[in-house]
Formats: sequence, C-alpha cells, structure tokens
Amino acid sequence: MVWRLSLWLAQPYTVRGVVCVLVCASACSAPARNDTAEPIYRGEGAPPSQVIDIVAAEDGPPIGLVAPGALCGDMVYLPDPRNGVVHAVNRANGRRMLVIGGRTGATPMRAPEAVAARCEAAELFVLDARQVHQFNAASGEFIRSTPRPDTVGMGTGGAGLVVGEDVIFAALWLPYREALRDNPEAEMLRGARLGYVKRDADARGLLPIVTEQCRHATPCGRVGLDRVRLRSGTGQTTEGWLACQGAGGMVGFFNDAGDRVGQIDVRSPAFLDDGTSVAASEPIPQKVKWQQRNSAVMWCGGFDDVVAVVHASLESREWQPGMALAPRPFMNLYRTDGSVIMVDVPLKDLPVAEDDRTLYILDYGDARRTNGAHRLRMERLPILEPDGRLADWLTTNR
Repeated sequence: MVWRLSLWLAQPYTVRGVVCVLVCASACSAPARNDTAEPIYRGEGAPPSQVIDIVAAEDGPPIGLVAPGALCGDMVYLPDPRNGVVHAVNRANGRRMLVIGGRTGATPMRAPEAVAARCEAAELFVLDARQVHQFNAASGEFIRSTPRPDTVGMGTGGAGLVVGEDVIFAALWLPYREALRDNPEAEMLRGARLGYVKRDADARGLLPIVTEQCRHATPCGRVGLDRVRLRSGTGQTTEGWLACQGAGGMVGFFNDAGDRVGQIDVRSPAFLDDGTSVAASEPIPQKVKWQQRNSAVMWCGGFDDVVAVVHASLESREWQPGMALAPRPFMNLYRTDGSVIMVDVPLKDLPVAEDDRTLYILDYGDARRTNGAHRLRMERLPILEPDGRLADWLTTNR
C-alpha cells in the first residue's frame, strides 16, 4: 500500500538550522527561526544504561570494529568488516552464538558492511565487498550469493531492512561507478539516490538524496535509513522513511512513494562545522584533521515517531597512520512533527543496533575501538518506555 501525505504542517522551529515542510513535494520553505530555547542534555557524562558483558570464545575470531547490525529476537547480527565475519550475539546473556562467514572456505566473505534479516524465515542477507550473501540466520549455513552492483557505495552507515520482498541496504546508489570521483565537489552527489534495494536479481535506488552538500568524500558516502511514523502538526500519522547522509547536517522524511515530505537541520551546538572543505586528493592526515574540526551524521533511527540522530567528529589528538580513529559521538532526538526533544547527548560510542524502544552501543573500554576484543560491553540505552512514553532519563536531564 502506498501512503501519500497531501499536507503536512509542522510547527516551525530551528536548532541552529531549519525545519522544512514540503507540501506535495514542493520546494523548501523559508527558514523559521526560534533560537530562544534548546533542550540540551544537562546530565553528567553519558546517560544511564543497562550493561551486558559480551563474551566471544577465545577459539573464535575477536570482535572488531563492527557496523550496525540486525536484530532477530534476542540475536543481534553484527557485521565485522576487518575480520570478514558476522558475529551473532545473544543480547540477553551476552554470548556469541555463531560466527558467520570468514575469509576462508568455499564462500569467503571479504569485508561485510551491512546485514538485513527476514526473521520469520531465518534469512540473513550480508552486503559484502563484491557480493550479497544469504545465510540461514539460525545455523549460519550459506545459501547463495548474488553479485553486488558496482554502483553501490559503502554500506556501513546503518542496518539493512527487509520490507516485503525487498532487501534494502543503507548505501549510496550511484548513477555510475566513478560518479563520486568524476563529479566536481559541489555536485559530487548529483544523480545519486539513498538506499540499495535488492529483489532477487533486480536492483534500484530507493530515495532521493537529502542534500547535495559534500565537503568531504568520506562522510558523503555514509547513509542511514529506517522506517518511522510521520506525525504532522495537526496530529495526522502515516508510515514513511527516515533518511540521513553523513555530510550536510540534514535528515529527511519521505513517504512510501519516495516524495520528500520534511527535513530537519540537526546541526546542534556540539555539531562542529568550520565551513571548510577538503578535496578527495588531499593526503589522509589532512582529511583526518578536517574530521577533527567538523562533525558528520553517523547514524539515524526511528522509534515510533521519535527520531534519533547521532553525529560525531574525531577526537582531537595527533593522529598517525595505523592509529584507530576514535569518534566523539552525540545524539539528538526529535519528533517527526519537528519538535525538539533533546540534543547533544554524549554517547560512549556509535550505535550498533536498535529495536522498537532501545538503542544498543558497544563500549570498547579503555583500549578504545580495538580490532581484537574477546570481551567487551554492550549498553542498552532506552529511548522509549514499554508504554510508549519517552524514557525517564530524557525528562530528568534537561
């Protein structure tokens, strides 16, 4: 069923930016400024969370720097690009139950970037460097592989989704393979779409881009997608899409026809932006310094009509090749009608999974984002209470 929003009027506000409300996919309205109040997080340190100790048996591979994973019941499937596997971890007891894939065997995985799960059929889809693999989610048994189109960009920005017959990965869909390299920086995303939709052998892009702004090629390639309940200022609701890009500081809302119906400028006080750009041809140390001075949107997710957006810059320290790049993440929370819940909530690290009410974050501990841990911690940060209210910590730390 295709939902269409004929009119969505949100209350105008801004958090160092703009909320745009689009009527029948028309152009963005003029900024409506209201900078007098910003509900910034007032707690000390990261918000309270439940902690689960994650244990990976020593006779298996370590858990590296994982990308966002998919949930099926108590199992969370975490893609580990550097180690070439997907870790299946029980989020109730913290035990790693399966190691799926690997770089040896008849069907090696090179660098799994994202996963999507059709839980009722125990199907796990893995976006790998050159292919899309399908496994049995319960046993880890390999089923089949299909080629990955060479127009699909990096897919580490968010978990994939299964909607009907479509498997959808959060990745850039490019008009042709070398588009990011060939287009001028100001138009680097020209012709691109958000989301790689796979149905059997067919493939397509899902949504229009949120913003063409691209001042650094690395965050420009990062994409996040999720389903969300769109709520208008008049109380009307419908299901739709939330989409975010690494660059630009914007998140967008789309109906199921692919029309953009709203957007939020998420550049809060902790969102760094010095107004500069860095060319793709610059050496890596210069790119790292730029990311220390500027934030990017690293993840976005929907919890009913609540939107969580995680933005981060890199820690300000002298970086040398071979050193881990440690982010300084903050989370902003909004309603889909445009109201601000809270901004600049500090997090221990980037999100790795979500369910209907909870955000999951891996805490790599004192070693900070190591690529070889057999023991680490997963934090459960509630966004909504079981009855649908905002989590208590959101009302006590303003």
